[in-house]
Amino acid sequence: MVGTRKRNGRGNPFTLAILTLTVIGGVAGYYLFPMHWNYWNMKQLTRESAREWIRSKKVEFAKSVLVTDMKKKGIDDDEISIKDCRFRDSRSSFQLICEWTSYVEIPLRDAPLMKEFSINVEVDGAGNIEQW
Repeated sequence: MVGTRKRNGRGNPFTLAILTLTVIGGVAGYYLFPMHWNYWNMKQLTRESAREWIRSKKVEFAKSVLVTDMKKKGIDDDEISIKDCRFRDSRSSFQLICEWTSYVEIPLRDAPLMKEFSINVEVDGAGNIEQW
């Protein structure tokens, strides 16, 4: 037959490399993505808590907004709780600091993978929010 190729059963090395990298990336994402997703959610929630302080000037309301929003977002209390957050209030400023450590059990690894996260939100007297 003219124009047909006979496959020898081996894969193209480039294709195998791409497939291997895709599988490794998928497995890493499966294990590491949830902890980073919680961090991104907490960044948004702490900013909303700061906005509530700007509106009410009361730490209790800001704390209540953070707790309620954490439950709505489904953030696991075992990983991040309100106890991991410190609220500091003065007459003209507000500071919210949340620090926690996430652990991930990875197969074929003796110890869990550990990553520390920290979010700091400050509001000045003019109502400007700074977050890092």
